[in-house]
Amino acid sequence: MYQCEAKNDLDTRYSSGQLKVLTLAPSFTKRPLEERIFAAEQGNVTIVCDPEAAPLPNITWYFNDKLIGSGGKHEIYQNGNLQITSLNSADSGVWECRAKNKYGNARSRTDLQVIRGPSFDGSETQKPNPRMIVNKGETVSLKCKASTQGSELLDMAYYWRLNDIPIQFVQDYEKQRILELKNAGGSRINLKRRSEVISWDSYNDKTPGLNSHWINNGLEYKNKGTGDFQKFRRGKEFGDLTVKNITIAEAGKYECGVETVVGTIYGTSQVIVHAPPGPPGGVTAVELTANSGTVVWTDGAFYGFRITSYRIEGKTEHNSTWIVLADQVEG
Repeated sequence: MYQCEAKNDLDTRYSSGQLKVLTLAPSFTKRPLEERIFAAEQGNVTIVCDPEAAPLPNITWYFNDKLIGSGGKHEIYQNGNLQITSLNSADSGVWECRAKNKYGNARSRTDLQVIRGPSFDGSETQKPNPRMIVNKGETVSLKCKASTQGSELLDMAYYWRLNDIPIQFVQDYEKQRILELKNAGGSRINLKRRSEVISWDSYNDKTPGLNSHWINNGLEYKNKGTGDFQKFRRGKEFGDLTVKNITIAEAGKYECGVETVVGTIYGTSQVIVHAPPGPPGGVTAVELTANSGTVVWTDGAFYGFRITSYRIEGKTEHNSTWIVLADQVEG
């Protein structure tokens, strides 16, 4: 749009006019295709083709120098853009947009890279053991390591769940605890008393840094359904999980999730904990006589092994000491 201004001592007047260039050969000088495009496997991508041209050019697309028509997983829009759906590794390559009108032609290329999501395939990967049987009190290590094509381009985030409940690691709470202590008003160093030295202990086996009174006023803090959260630690390798001093509360289905912008994969491990049996329930003495009686009870929980035998003890109102009445009684 051009504007002409006429001015004298009395006033100013304007006049405008539009100039249209009706003869222009196609050109990608101002808006070339992106040099490289990354897209996710099984996803969709739209490649923009917007050359300058007058009149509007005819657009054609080529893949690795082969002409591509509109149809199937390829759709060429009226404005010249190309959409590719259901991407896979075969779609990686050089895509070229060619523009042509009666005054000339031009072309622009882009390199499309279809990135594969994470997987447990490969010699350096490790999927969680599908089934583990351990004894109560042991330290259990669960391995989880995935790989992805173009790993230098994709960040992988690992997380764990136990029986569908996210696991929170003790190290994460420790960082928060130390930070809160350092920022507490009573912990700030008084510059007038430089002799004071304030230190904060980190959590370890000897320091109850994440103890009950800090979190829950005397009640031992637990994640519902996931046992004692102080037992869950990050392993030596990124993505690993260590469960210290495992108990029945930490038994169940462990699920490792590996998440990227391309997709998420999961690996599960069923951890079975063998432990001593639980206490018998409903112990009752019936059919009592002066010299005999029958003891009835319900089996306690058994963890991994059937209960083989019982010991029956008794005491009287006159003697509070438990005395063995029968031993090695079959269940």
